[in-house]
Order: sequence, then C-alpha cells, then structure tokens
Amino acid sequence: MTLDELRTERNALLSASDYAVLPDIPYTLSPAQRENVVAYRQSLRDITTQWETTKTKIEWPKVPFELGGNPLEGDDIPEESGE
Repeated sequence: MTLDELRTERNALLSASDYAVLPDIPYTLSPAQRENVVAYRQSLRDITTQWETTKTKIEWPKVPFELGGNPLEGDDIPEESGE
C-alpha cells in the first residue's frame, strides 16, 4: 500500500465518522461515547506514522461501537470451525 492509498482510505474513514463529532448534528453521544469516537479518529490521523515505520502491515483501528463497529470484534473471539 502506498502512502497515497493509505491516506485515501484513512480520509474516507474520517469522512464516514464526521457526523458523530459535528456540533450541529442532532445525533448526540454521551461524553464517554464521544471520547471513544475522538480517540478512533485520532488513531486514523496517526496511521501515517505507522506506515512510515513499517510500510508493510497496517493495523487499522477498530471502529467503535458508537459508529456501528462490531462489539464482538477482537482477538479473543474464536473463529467458526465450519463443522
């Protein structure tokens, strides 16, 4: 992934979450929920630093539940065995 491709993807994810932090949107979050969204968006902004360090595997931040992320997403969830 090139830096331009990374930025394009990152910018799309930031745009998709703009509604949650704009003050004139009627959708309201509690202070704790807003903090989760703000932290997620900051992680997206910082993703270029990760690219500059590794240039290979990018670990995208997980989408918070407040933005429709999967609350069951994580390393501790067993994969389906297909049996």
